[in-house]
Amino acid sequence: MKSANLDHLHLITGEYPPTPGGIGDHTARLAAGLVESGCSVHVWTGGNVEESDAPIPVHRIAGEWSARDLSRLGLTLDQQPAPRRLFVQYAPNPFGRRGMNLGFCSWLLGRRRLGDDVRILFHEVRYLVRPEDGAGRRFLAMIQRLMVRRLLRAATCVYVTIPFWNELLRPHAPGVFSSAWLPVPSSIPAVDDPRGVLDTRGALGLEGRRIIGCFGTFQDVIGAMVAECLPPLLLGGTNRIGLLIGRGSREFAEALSQGRPELRERLVAVGGLSPEDVSRHLQACDLLVQPYPEGVCTKRSSVMAGLANGVPIATTIGRISEPLWEMSNALALASDEALSELVRKADQLIDQPDELRRLGGAGRDLYEREFRLGRLVERLTNSMLESS
Repeated sequence: MKSANLDHLHLITGEYPPTPGGIGDHTARLAAGLVESGCSVHVWTGGNVEESDAPIPVHRIAGEWSARDLSRLGLTLDQQPAPRRLFVQYAPNPFGRRGMNLGFCSWLLGRRRLGDDVRILFHEVRYLVRPEDGAGRRFLAMIQRLMVRRLLRAATCVYVTIPFWNELLRPHAPGVFSSAWLPVPSSIPAVDDPRGVLDTRGALGLEGRRIIGCFGTFQDVIGAMVAECLPPLLLGGTNRIGLLIGRGSREFAEALSQGRPELRERLVAVGGLSPEDVSRHLQACDLLVQPYPEGVCTKRSSVMAGLANGVPIATTIGRISEPLWEMSNALALASDEALSELVRKADQLIDQPDELRRLGGAGRDLYEREFRLGRLVERLTNSMLESS
């Protein structure tokens, strides 16, 4: 039964479908899960078109998150019944101004002073300066530190997608700092379609092959890590095929195989797909290889998708990885600083069907126990009820 304490929940996000983006996908799934649990939910995002699609009204009226846009957003929010809970899906870049929108953070502080319950989920905190960064990047980092300070002053409750964010937030907190952990669930629900999975393998010409999959957007550091570890894996056996899934996979495969005909015939890239087709393609893989800089963590929706779909995963562990990954024994883990170790472990695993089955089952059990959408909704609603 719905509690009155969970009425009037307003999700504020810089991304929302059909605009592509992990935070937008996360917000859409969270909104649906909250409504199913009995909450009353509105979504507020960028754009200039009002929508009212029940059961989740979506208000695309925040424009580009300028001062004028935020004033209009505030006036419209004021028309909603009080008390209002604002749940902000925060990362710096989606709220405009090239990740330097101090005005948005000040607006949230103003909403807190007006009596709104402002809750912030940090998907990302701020840019971390590197020794080679120039003045522009250092200025960005300085502004984002100021943004964090204002956000923490505005927040009645802080949530983090990974516990590591606490190390970045605590120095900027105005008093005693505490947060609640909200891991990111998969945006790719598992499809129960064994026939469709077999048909997927057949349509791609992968029957009888050992399929090593990678899921993501293949950009930046992660793309470079995949480019380093995937070729030796594929060329280490005569029957191996790499299946690249996600936006940007075709371009990545073309660049990776440039001038390497022996690799070109070992790569199949399918591009962006519907969530249902992503699920079928993931389940068609014998093993997912998912390297991450600084290690796997609970904000990585791509690893969550593999777990949710029961696919064995070999990945990296590093300084931001949670202890649960090693404790669970549900993934094959290698140091993020030694991709050769990841290659070696994956090379051994791909020819061990019993261990692959164990890993797939253990990963799925871990996901159902800790990370599924229902657990996220439960954690969030319990937090709201406890602080009412």
